[in-house]
Amino acid sequence: MVPATAPPKRPSVEEVAAAAVAVTDRLGFGRSALRERIGVTPACGLAGATPQWARTAIELARKAAEAFAEDPDAI
Repeated sequence: MVPATAPPKRPSVEEVAAAAVAVTDRLGFGRSALRERIGVTPACGLAGATPQWARTAIELARKAAEAFAEDPDAI
């Protein structure tokens, strides 16, 4: 859900969360699955990322996961 290397435009936490919600909705799972069964990570390893982007990518993933934990239906 989070790009492994810095994209031209940094995605917002809302965009990362919305991408996960779109997949979950398309597959027909309830959004509670986001909180209970889904982990948010960078799309691939961060070996090719700059240190700055690696920190940003982990932060985006963490914040998206927090949004799922709080209220997955609000996303």
